[in-house]
Amino acid sequence: MTLECYSYLARCPEYKDGNGGLCLCISRVPMAAKHLRFNNTVDVVAEVSRLAPALTPHDPECPQLDFSLPSSTFRQHTQFTLDFLNRAAHTPPLTEVDIRILSANGLSGLCAFRVRHRNQNGLYDGNTVTVGDVLTVIHRTLREHDPSTDGDVLRSCNRRISALPASAQREERALGPRRIDHLLGKVFFNGIVIPAESHRPWEVTLQDRPKTSSL
Repeated sequence: MTLECYSYLARCPEYKDGNGGLCLCISRVPMAAKHLRFNNTVDVVAEVSRLAPALTPHDPECPQLDFSLPSSTFRQHTQFTLDFLNRAAHTPPLTEVDIRILSANGLSGLCAFRVRHRNQNGLYDGNTVTVGDVLTVIHRTLREHDPSTDGDVLRSCNRRISALPASAQREERALGPRRIDHLLGKVFFNGIVIPAESHRPWEVTLQDRPKTSSL
């Protein structure tokens, strides 16, 4: 059912409740209130809330991203056009978003951060958070240096670096483990999930790099 239908339905007695208000049960509007009640003198409806397709799991527009890649390689992704990166991350637009990434076993939080829009000068300007803002901050946060001595993390670090082109390996080995190595290979973007509780942060979903993917 489209939003354009509501004005018509408001005039139809079979869709009114005992108080003259309009009652609808909506089952196919994502991330929106499923029960809406309207005063019969008002035609305004609640705005649908949803993620951008580029951030939605299983959507064709959700890019195949490897967050373990160095920035110079990550930025060259074929989908990273200006139009793609400048799309609003959410409808309605938001000026800041809290995001968290779970640990490799999914039982605890690895890190949490806030995303706000930066302009071309790198300054926060209060404008709408974009798809590019979200993906850039996720990548930057996961690529932060983390001097871990945990054996599993060190092995994950070695596998990550060994998968890079030889020209990039020396610099990566000099820097050592990064936060993403705590994910033990779950470095491939699988979209974002917004919890039902509005106060909770968005959650990044990650998976192992597909065997068919190339750097």
